[in-house]
Amino acid sequence: MTHKELPNDMAQSDADEISFADVLRFIRDNLKTIAGLAVLGAVIGIASTFSISKQWQGKVTLQVGRAAGSPVVGPDGPLIESLQQTVGRIQLNTFRDKVMAEVFPQLQKDESALRRTTAWGALKAQTQPGTAYVEITARGQSPEQAQQVLTAAAHLVETEHAAILERARALPKQQLSVIDAAIEANTKAQEQLSAALAHSKNTDSLLALGALQSSRTERAALNDSRYRVSQLLAPDQSYNTRIVSEIQVDTNAVFPRKLYFGFGGLAAGAVLGVLFGLWRKIRAR
Repeated sequence: MTHKELPNDMAQSDADEISFADVLRFIRDNLKTIAGLAVLGAVIGIASTFSISKQWQGKVTLQVGRAAGSPVVGPDGPLIESLQQTVGRIQLNTFRDKVMAEVFPQLQKDESALRRTTAWGALKAQTQPGTAYVEITARGQSPEQAQQVLTAAAHLVETEHAAILERARALPKQQLSVIDAAIEANTKAQEQLSAALAHSKNTDSLLALGALQSSRTERAALNDSRYRVSQLLAPDQSYNTRIVSEIQVDTNAVFPRKLYFGFGGLAAGAVLGVLFGLWRKIRAR
């Protein structure tokens, strides 16, 4: 590059730079176009909401039940299932399929159609920190449909947790029946020993008395065992998952929102106006 070419290149570079004044001039020259297309975009965005299927959202809160003796530790005691597992259960495709099959019985045999429904993809759950609560949210194309989805989902969780709880209670129930049988046998043995003691002689009395004392000690141990096992089955220690808040469905549709679509159309129209102005400027050169 020669010294003569350098000033020309610098002049060309200065000419290519866009100043703030150039931007203002561009906006002023194309203001009507940009504003017009922006307003048109906003109108189209708002108008499009009338042709899109509306969605209503609702929620319901469940308290995960307790199962005494369960290894799963919760905020206030052993749980039937961990909160994370319950959330994961609700997110399972098979769980969603069961819920949607109840809400849309006409689609029971068409799995792909079930999974294309708005409600199938919108069924979600989350835990509430520091509690044993799980909140389920769902959407439907009507408030009634959203409520049906939440009702079906909550009922299915309760049913599946009831089955888990019943399995957890099976062993304590079996232990309790064995202990009750042992207590009954011990009671009969004590009655027989008491009767024998009443009709026994001195030597026999000592033997019968020793046997009776041993039987009473055994009975005390059985009573203690029965109390501990029965506590595992007590209603305040073992109970199923339950709904703790009524199903709440929003009065207004959550989708589509006119405000969001209006602003989206406004922005798209403004961008289109700028592009049109640039195209017109390039063409005029």
